[in-house]
Amino acid sequence: LHGADAAAVDLAACAEATADVLRATLSEHEQAPAGTHAPLSAEERAALGEEVFAQLLPALVLALGHAQAPKLQRRVLTVLSFVMQRSTEARLSALSPLQCGALLGTLRALLSSPQLLEQFSALRMLNAALKASPALGATARRHGLEAQLQRLSTHAEGGRPSEVASSAAADSSMRTRALSLRPEDVVELALQAAALLRDAPAADETPLRSLAAL
Repeated sequence: LHGADAAAVDLAACAEATADVLRATLSEHEQAPAGTHAPLSAEERAALGEEVFAQLLPALVLALGHAQAPKLQRRVLTVLSFVMQRSTEARLSALSPLQCGALLGTLRALLSSPQLLEQFSALRMLNAALKASPALGATARRHGLEAQLQRLSTHAEGGRPSEVASSAAADSSMRTRALSLRPEDVVELALQAAALLRDAPAADETPLRSLAAL
């Protein structure tokens, strides 16, 4: 990395460092006894997966919120979306209420963005989370995501053209043009997410639960 700009990466230095790590790993593997590399059991893989998910996801949410350079923001958003596609009920349950609230707050901010790419990424992450854990829908409703989905799907319901269409005309991002995203793609995902949110079970509302979900 160069200075304070984390988006500036020395690829040659990274390649050399990666080669050193691979050489050291292969050397250790060849010298270790055969019985020391037993594969993980299914229970161990699940437990470690939950632990990694619970540590990595909040860090990515925090990094996305503090990313200043648009290029860095897109990179963090891509990684965050990749991790969210691997959501399971157990992994999402491993998040604390505060971490879950931060995630949903980030999705709400992305859905409010005028950029098609950010809207599309947020909808993919929300769909993955609701499919993995429908119980998350009650918390998502409390964070106002239902209203955001209704706004994005207005265009498909025969009302006025949604803000998705107007933002697409103003969006000059090279990244969005390269992906060939259309307003219809966002509307389709918004309708899917809205259906999942409607089908999500309602939480037992108590003052303690409401405070814990903040």
